[in-house]
Amino acid sequence: MIKISLKGFLVILSLFLKTYNLIPDFVYERDFSDIVYITCVNENVAKYAIQLADIIRGEDFPCIIDYKFTNLKSQLSRASELGILIALIVGEKEMEQNKVLIKNMATNTQKTIKSDEIIEEIYKILDDLEEVDSK
Repeated sequence: MIKISLKGFLVILSLFLKTYNLIPDFVYERDFSDIVYITCVNENVAKYAIQLADIIRGEDFPCIIDYKFTNLKSQLSRASELGILIALIVGEKEMEQNKVLIKNMATNTQKTIKSDEIIEEIYKILDDLEEVDSK
């Protein structure tokens, strides 16, 4: 009897499926448009970003926090590459004021809001985007 680890089995299974073209195309197509992307300018604001993520996830919105702490332009560029529609920009000033900068990536508009207004603003942006799509 041949013993194989789970990892080894998964590698073999993956190779088999790829070799015989048994993986449907939709598996490779990822849609990140419904995800809220939270940027962090540095480690000091990471805890605040987690608090914001908890609020967002509490309303069943998926979100990603960028912990690479690269410059803001790089983080927003990554969000754009993923097809993200809503980004939250979290910096020291926003954290101190218990606010966040929310950016509609589709229209490139942004505004600073109180952290307790996040969900309302997300819904507004999604409604606006849905309205544009329906036209």
